[in-house]
Amino acid sequence: GAAEGDAELFALERELSAAIERWRVAGKIHDAAEERFFSAVPQWPAPPPLPDWYSGDGMTVGELEFLQKVAPDHPLASWLHEARASNADAWAACHAERERLREETGVSETEALQEACLDEADALCRRILELPAATFAGMQVKLRLREHFDGPDNHVDILESVTKDIEAMDAGGGNG
Repeated sequence: GAAEGDAELFALERELSAAIERWRVAGKIHDAAEERFFSAVPQWPAPPPLPDWYSGDGMTVGELEFLQKVAPDHPLASWLHEARASNADAWAACHAERERLREETGVSETEALQEACLDEADALCRRILELPAATFAGMQVKLRLREHFDGPDNHVDILESVTKDIEAMDAGGGNG
């Protein structure tokens, strides 16, 4: 009967549930990796203080950059250039250490694992929406996607797919 026509939808829904469970497990593994990362990661370098000879009220970075453009020989403009150059190595070293720790603690790998799980779930959702539903039970499979397939565009896709199913069912005189 019509229920057999939805057998693939039911099978895909089971696959989707398994993919989502794999994503949840990957998330727990990722959380543990992030905990290791954040316990070991160095802080970003502090910006250099204004020079001792500067007695002004302070300047914003934008004001310093403007000063550097309009008066490049001004002592503060020179200081900004030197401060950035002297701090660049510390920032680069910190960035490199953070990237090394992302690899060492498994953050990069577990992010990739989570992304692969989400891609798998997304592909299953798309496949479910592509298949016609022959029964109301098949349409319910599609409607349950809203729990996993978030976002207004995806909800529109779900409604469009179910609308096609209802129209096809109506045209065929069936009621599921």
